[in-house]
Amino acid sequence: MTPVSTTLMGKGCFPENHPLCLGMVGMHGRKVANYAIIESDLIIALGCRFSDRVTGRKDTFAKDAKVIHIDIDPAEIGKNIPVHIPIVGDIKSVLKDFNAVTKTLMKTKKDTTWSKK
Repeated sequence: MTPVSTTLMGKGCFPENHPLCLGMVGMHGRKVANYAIIESDLIIALGCRFSDRVTGRKDTFAKDAKVIHIDIDPAEIGKNIPVHIPIVGDIKSVLKDFNAVTKTLMKTKKDTTWSKK
């Protein structure tokens, strides 16, 4: 289980009444979504620009997190926030492959208790 936050431009891509939805992140976002970003060890960004309204001060944004940035436009990847794993492609295709790989990896991992806190 992975929590989901959106940006203003991403609103509507994930149901806001879903139990894993934390709401919008950033300057105009929800407190819980921003705290989740601050505490993240991994951020998977799908088509996100990482504008200053999302990141605030870029030098302190999710400083302990690894970032996987998926976007169809290679110019957007790493433009505003350093990226650890850049993936250029159509999100629908990339997520199919991504899901297949993570399902295989997750078979060997234990479920964590973050969502029970």
